[in-house]
Amino acid sequence: MKNSLKKVGGFFKNVGGFFKKIFVFKKDGKINLKTVVPCGVALVAIIAVVAVVIFTGGTNQETQLKNKLELLGSDFYENFYYEQIGSTQGEKEEFLAKFKDLGIKVNLDNLIRHKNEEQAELQKEFVNEKTNQECNAQNTKVVIYPKESYGKKDYKIEVILDCGFETENTK
Repeated sequence: MKNSLKKVGGFFKNVGGFFKKIFVFKKDGKINLKTVVPCGVALVAIIAVVAVVIFTGGTNQETQLKNKLELLGSDFYENFYYEQIGSTQGEKEEFLAKFKDLGIKVNLDNLIRHKNEEQAELQKEFVNEKTNQECNAQNTKVVIYPKESYGKKDYKIEVILDCGFETENTK
């Protein structure tokens, strides 16, 4: 038992000596720049990362649900809707041009229904974890704005969540 404690104590003594050698800020009465500069750079980097996380809110549930909804909207538009709107590229362009400013609104209910095999699991995901409020399947939606050239990937998506996050943020 004593030998074990001596080994542990010796380990910490060696580690302490190691840190003393690395973090010597003064050497012979002068500032040791080889130590100060890297420590300063590391400190600034840590502060920057913490600031980014604080100001962007990290990856909270609202952001995760918005990202998930955007992915569902992209999948719906590219793999289902776009294929249904016309048989030629000219027909698709003519049809989509009507919606470039108005947008194509697709609610959560239709997005989930589109994913038959995952329908039950997706429904469970769209619940505000803090309030246990389910997202309103009619008001939670994506608005897809087709862009010129009107190809399969030429669009912008706006996400609208109705899950009680707005009231939570105003408290």
